[in-house]
Amino acid sequence: MEAIAQQFTFWPVIEQKISKRSLLRQLLDAIETHGALAPVGTTAKALDVHRSRVYQLIEAGKLASVELDGSVYVVVASLELYLTEGRKSGRPRKMDTTAATIGRLVRPERK
Repeated sequence: MEAIAQQFTFWPVIEQKISKRSLLRQLLDAIETHGALAPVGTTAKALDVHRSRVYQLIEAGKLASVELDGSVYVVVASLELYLTEGRKSGRPRKMDTTAATIGRLVRPERK
C-alpha cells in the first residue's frame, strides 16, 4: 500500500473517498434497518437538554442509538416514543425525612 502511495500522489484522496463511500453504505444500511436517524446534537436540541443528557438517556435504554464510525445517532422512532410517553418534568420531590415517617418505613405499624 505504501508503494502505491509513493508512486501515485493522489492515492490518499482516493483512500479518503473509498472510506467515505463505506461510511455512506453503513449509514444507509442503518437507516434501512432502524428507520430515520438523528445526530446526538440535533436530538439534544429537540429535547432542549445538553448532549451529555442524551448520552445518559441512551445508556439508560430510553433512547435507541446506532454508532457509526465513532459518531452516535439516535433512532428517531425511539425519540418520538420518548417524547410522547408521559414523563414527569422537573426535579423529583424530596422524601419526607421526619423521624415518624422514617420509623414507619423501617418498622411498619402492627394491627
